[in-house]
Amino acid sequence: LETELAPHGIKVKSVATNLVDKIWKDRPGRSLAELEVHPTRFAGENVKKKLGRVRAAMKEAGCKAHVVGALDAVAWLLTIRSADILYTPVAVSYVVLTDKGCTLYVDPRKVTGKVIEHLAGLAIIKDYREVGPDLRALAKKKPRVWLDPVTTNRWVEGKLRGCDIHEASTPITAMKAVKNARQIAGITAAHVRDGVAMVKFLKWLEEAV
Repeated sequence: LETELAPHGIKVKSVATNLVDKIWKDRPGRSLAELEVHPTRFAGENVKKKLGRVRAAMKEAGCKAHVVGALDAVAWLLTIRSADILYTPVAVSYVVLTDKGCTLYVDPRKVTGKVIEHLAGLAIIKDYREVGPDLRALAKKKPRVWLDPVTTNRWVEGKLRGCDIHEASTPITAMKAVKNARQIAGITAAHVRDGVAMVKFLKWLEEAV
């Protein structure tokens, strides 16, 4: 938007407060659906191994940090699920992964003891509202940061001004696209259950109509 408007002498100004929010008086409250652990017996790979694979990709690209904003990528990386979006088992969250640590930013009211235990020694959990100040603190160190231009919003990019930005599709996209044996077995089982449900429906429909 900035690139297209600049030749016409028009500047884009970012504002901290969503202007729609200021007039949306009856807006529903944010979801407080609890985070759930997606068991390794279904995921087929634990969090430690996933973090290691992503860090290896970061190292190859010369990046010290990777900001993950795509909710499905966060869910895959930390094998967690929630119900913040209808029919999509994800949580409103961010992950900032560095070569030395990992932080999950999420509403603390949604975090259960099982999730804390699940991520112990692998990731720390901080309030969703702290991601902005932490990104600014990260920017002061001026590291090379991996941002996916398709899934990263302008707000995040703005907080990281001064950093060497590596713009490329997050490595998580390709990693989660390749299913392991455990996931394939789960998909197969799901198709069987789906097929049974469809056959039962068609039988009922045939007899009812």
